[in-house]
Amino acid sequence: MMTQSQRATRYGNDIYREIVLPASGEALSVTYWDVWLAVVLVNEFGGDWEKLADHLRSEREKATFRGYAAEGFLHHLHMLRQTLTQSGLTVEDMLGEAGPPLLKSEKRRARQKILEKTPSSVSRDVKWVGGSTYAPS
Repeated sequence: MMTQSQRATRYGNDIYREIVLPASGEALSVTYWDVWLAVVLVNEFGGDWEKLADHLRSEREKATFRGYAAEGFLHHLHMLRQTLTQSGLTVEDMLGEAGPPLLKSEKRRARQKILEKTPSSVSRDVKWVGGSTYAPS
């Protein structure tokens, strides 16, 4: 049986890694949507959360599919930032030891998923779970 790390196709809601939070002992699940937002944040916006949020807000104003997708990414970005802050983690902590290589290896995919989103790319990210589908928030 093929494991997640052996599978070439990664879906946004697949778990990239889990981080055990020292303060509570609870596990924080990091998805590939989190990774792709972090890669875009670092590579395209120099780690500036507000610049990325401003970009997504400007996309949201467009009456296109990309505008609709930007709304979900803006919400996800807000929740990711809030979760990391409350957990006392940085983007680098979230990415783990694979940080620099991951930033490079996921750069193209992250740009496509976050900055160049089209209806056809969303359909590839929708995943069947228990007879229903879900897409990124």
